Amino acid sequence: TSIIILLPILAGVLLWDQLSPQIPIHWNLQGAVDGMVPKAVAVFGVPAVLGRMAVGDRHFGHGLLGHHMELQMDAGGGRQAPAPDCLPV
Repeated sequence: TSIIILLPILAGVLLWDQLSPQIPIHWNLQGAVDGMVPKAVAVFGVPAVLGRMAVGDRHFGHGLLGHHMELQMDAGGGRQAPAPDCLPV
């Protein structure tokens, strides 16, 4: 996952001077650009957001859709698997 996130950032840094000040990030059904961001957001922000989504449950306790994964504690204070009603659908 880290490589997939870092490669676009590396490419953006290496090509920084060749990039347009505004980068398209969304197109409508007709193929026309309808969403643009400054190149700093495209190079650093978009990969960071995608990385946060990819990491999700493993580090932050929230999945791709924002579901909170609560771990039940056993009698000895150890963690058990998430309660079934907390699992994302």
